[in-house]
Amino acid sequence: MKLDNARVLTFRHPNMGEVVAITNGGESIDDARYLVSLGRKPNEDWETHMLRAVIGYMAAAQTG
Repeated sequence: MKLDNARVLTFRHPNMGEVVAITNGGESIDDARYLVSLGRKPNEDWETHMLRAVIGYMAAAQTG
């Protein structure tokens, strides 16, 4: 899916921990096209852990 006006939002969810949402210009989590929880799960593989880390770094750079 192509996003013409991508926007990165971060927030803390009570069950999912820190979450990054990518919207197509929207300013609300309800507009999210993609959601990624940055919390590490004990059974995830190395590639998934690195993907979450990279998304976290990109979100931190984008938001501030």
